[in-house]
Amino acid sequence: MKLDRSVGIRDTKAREHGELTVSRAAWAAAVTALRG
Repeated sequence: MKLDRSVGIRDTKAREHGELTVSRAAWAAAVTALRG
């Protein structure tokens, strides 16, 4: 997956746990669902 087509997510308080990478479409769907 190209970086420009994905979103990297990490916990800034626990950076040692790595990063989760999801597609932009998946991130947009998650944000939309959270907004209700």
